[in-house]
Order: sequence, then structure tokens, then C-alpha cells
Amino acid sequence: MNQLLITIKAVLDSAFFQNLKNNLKEFIKENVRLAFEDLKELNTILTEISKTSNLTKTQLNELGDAAFETASKLGRKASDFLADVREMYHAGYKNAEELAELSALAQNSGNLKADLANDYIMASDAAYRYSGNIEKLTALLDAQNQVTNRNAVTMEELANATKISASQLANVNIGENEMTALLGTGISATQESGAIVGRAVNGIIMSLQQIQGETGFETEILDAESLSKVEERCKSLGIELKTMHNGMVSLRDPMEILKELAYVYNTLPDDSTQKAGILSDIGGKYRSNVLSGILSNWDLYEKMLADYENAGGSALDETMKSAESWEGSLNRLSNTWTETIGNIANSDAVITMINSFNSLLSVLNLVTNALGPLGSIGLGVGLFSGLKNVGSPETYGRIIV
Repeated sequence: MNQLLITIKAVLDSAFFQNLKNNLKEFIKENVRLAFEDLKELNTILTEISKTSNLTKTQLNELGDAAFETASKLGRKASDFLADVREMYHAGYKNAEELAELSALAQNSGNLKADLANDYIMASDAAYRYSGNIEKLTALLDAQNQVTNRNAVTMEELANATKISASQLANVNIGENEMTALLGTGISATQESGAIVGRAVNGIIMSLQQIQGETGFETEILDAESLSKVEERCKSLGIELKTMHNGMVSLRDPMEILKELAYVYNTLPDDSTQKAGILSDIGGKYRSNVLSGILSNWDLYEKMLADYENAGGSALDETMKSAESWEGSLNRLSNTWTETIGNIANSDAVITMINSFNSLLSVLNLVTNALGPLGSIGLGVGLFSGLKNVGSPETYGRIIV
């Protein structure tokens, strides 16, 4: 028995065991520190949300608690999810939590940055007047995600193009499916960025709808003269921009015009002056490449229209795959650890201990004031000051606003 105790003591005193113990201690210490930092960030975000919403203190605490579960389900960090909730509240939405979940779906399925995902959702919502309707926004995300999965275009570029073009295209009654196929074809055919294709498509549609104004390319402006050239060019090809109905002149559907243009364009020889004239007059200096890409690949446009359909659940399926990845699993682990530390920090026992430390610190402060700057006492004060700053329940306990 004595020999066994001697052996155990030898193992406990060994350098290996001591190193293991010290490393474990440092690991726990570091992760507790990180957890407190996460809790502090969550607290800050909730405080900001309280300034732009009508949530009560109880509702804010419930939001903070629910953020861990929701974020973990989506494979996101709780602080990132709450940051998206904050942005939606800042934008004036009442269903900010639902929209933040949708943003997480966009980020996971399309590999989007948070800012782009949020801007994409808000721009689409405003353009098509969804009024924050989750079902309609989810349907758009699902369909566009499916289109990108089946074609040579990324969700990042399509989201950028949508953000820029949605408002202009919706204003001339171009549907979400037509917008997606039009932008997707432009991106896929030219491999230009979503931002460039978005601005180019805006300019093309403005030309066909005889809309004067800036195109977004440097100082380019579509004026009466340039729009007249567009109409004359189309007439020379047998394509009318306007129609007569019940004695009233109105502009034709721009997608019907583009379809007719594509047919004529693809029947012309590559070296035809008429083909060059289409690109020059309608495409202009900055849009001819995108216009050529769309007209030359009209079959791709029609394919993307078909790809848009029956896409329900597309984004969610990919989000669940992402949530099970290494990154998603680590985010869930981080959420669980932070929530656990938050629960411990909020317990009555820890609060009592912290209050005791604060009382002891007050005594030590009195002693040090009387004794002067002695090294050992100074060390003690530094230690307990650190404990005081880290352990305050008002800052790091259950997320309190």
C-alpha cells in the first residue's frame, strides 16, 4: 500500500504530469477569458438593440438566451447571429430575428459575408415590396441558390447584382425569376463581377424603356439623344419599343423586346454592321459586353428561368450541411461553452463569492493605503482587482441589458 502511494506521488510530481496540469489550467483559463469576451460582446449588441427596438428588458434577455440555440442550429456564433438581428432592427424591421435567420441561411448556402447577405435581403425586400415577408424572401433565396448551383455563377456575384438591380428591374415589372435569369446569364456569359453586370443590366433596361438618367458607370447619363438612337436602331431591326392599346401608347415589356433582339442578333453574321450597331447603340461604351453575352446566350437565359422553379428548401438543405462542417461544429461548441460560463457566472454561489472578493478588496485597499507600495501587497491587489473586473455579474453574468 505504501509503495502504491509512493508510486502515485511520483507520478503526480513528475514533469509530464505537472506540464499536463499547467497546460490544462492555462487552456481553461484562456477559454474562460474568451467566453467572458463573447458575453461582453453579446451584452453590447443587446444594448444597441434596446435603443432601436421596443423590446422590454425581459424580451431582450430572452433574445440573448435564444440566440445560443438558434445560432447553434445554423452553425453560427451567437454574437454573429445577434449582430444580424441588430442590423435588421436598425433597418426598421419588426421581425428582425426571422430576417437574421434568413441572413444566416444566405451566408451558409451562398458563402456570403454578413454585410452582403443583409444588404441583399433588404434590397430584394424593398424592390419587390415584400414588407419583410419571410416566405417570399425565402422563396427568392431558395430559387436563386438553385440557379447558382446549376450554372456557372456564384451566389455572391448574383447577390451583388441583385442588390444593385432589383429596384430598377422591379419598377418596370420584371419578375424575380426574369431578374435572376437575366443577371445570372450576364454573369455566367461574361464572367464579369455581379456589380458590373448589375449596373449594365440597369442601363440596358433603361434604354429599352426610354428612361433618362445615370447608369452607374462613371459619369454616363442616358439622355434624349442616346435614347432616340436606341429606338431607331430597334426599328431598323423590325422591333418596336412601344405599342398601341385602346388608343393609348405604352412601352412594351422589356423582356419581350430583349427576346426579339436576341433572335435577330443571333441571325446576323458576326462581322455585320447591324450587329455592331446593336451593341454600340443599346450597349453603349460600358454595357456592350454584357449585352452581347445575354443576347448570344438566350438559351442559357431560358434554362435559368426553368432552373428557378421548384427550389423550395434549397438554401436550408445547404445550411444544414454547412452547420455539420468543422466550422459549424466549432461554432456550436463555442456557443455551448460561452452559454455555460454565462450560466455559471449568473449563479448565486458565484455572485456571493464575487461580493466577498469585493469586500476583501476594500479591506486590502485600506491596508495598502496605510502600508504604502510594498511589493507583496501590490501583487495581491493586482490579483484581486483582476478578479473584480472579470467577475462582475452586471457585466458578465446572464446577458443583462
